[in-house]
Amino acid sequence: MKHVYALLFFVVLSVVGTYSYAQCSVNFTENINGLTVDLSIVGTGTAAVPAYGADWGDGNIGVGQNPTHTYAAAGTYTVCAYYFDLLDTTSCNATFCADITVTTSSASIKEIAEPLSVSVYPNPAVNSIEISSTEPLESFYIYNTLGTMVYSDRVQTTSTKVNISDLPKGVYLLRCNGLTKRFVKK
Repeated sequence: MKHVYALLFFVVLSVVGTYSYAQCSVNFTENINGLTVDLSIVGTGTAAVPAYGADWGDGNIGVGQNPTHTYAAAGTYTVCAYYFDLLDTTSCNATFCADITVTTSSASIKEIAEPLSVSVYPNPAVNSIEISSTEPLESFYIYNTLGTMVYSDRVQTTSTKVNISDLPKGVYLLRCNGLTKRFVKK
């Protein structure tokens, strides 16, 4: 019986087009990983036998509420989601289309590195500051408010302690890993 519904679903998708009736609506969210797209289709409205599908915009279709498709090439495709009642497409029949872009990159959200962060503490400081970063510091520079470099060092760690007891009281800027942080020497 599942095969009959799948076949019926395909036939209805081919005939339905882009009609939309007020009794139903459809939308989708997508998860893109390289050339692969996972859709989550949400249909609302009364349907005795609800059916879901997708037109991937490259000549392929997907069946079901959560179809997956892998494109042959990177590009922008118009993807359409369908929601309708298999028993009565005249009372419940909705289509939603949106452009999605796929690339050959396979980076997923989980693989994206955390943003670069640099911390300086305590702030205000008296004798020393601790500098920590999400990436190795390599080198850092301390400037006074006149823009004069008053201290610099090269390190290969994510955290270092700096003696600032010789610096006069005032406001200083720490520059490292492309970021600037302000701290106060008491």
